[in-house]
Amino acid sequence: MLIKYSKTFQKIAMGLLNSMSIENDLQVSKETIRKYEERDNYHLYFWKEKEKIIGLTGIKIRDPVLIVHHIAINPSFRNEGISHAMIAKAQHL
Repeated sequence: MLIKYSKTFQKIAMGLLNSMSIENDLQVSKETIRKYEERDNYHLYFWKEKEKIIGLTGIKIRDPVLIVHHIAINPSFRNEGISHAMIAKAQHL
């Protein structure tokens, strides 16, 4: 299930972003999260299963187009189709 990012989960978001090879710098992750917090058409969502946040996607909405900027999955849950599920759900927001 997709849930909207809130500052309460900022550390989890930073951890997931840091797991990406292009976002493996703490300062870069902070800047990325700030972009999602400040820009109206940028949105950050978590993927939650059984009360556990296991993924994150960052999108930009430019009607009618949805642009995926970030996808990060907890390494323990990779190769299970979660990124495809996140994008499918995000298309219907």
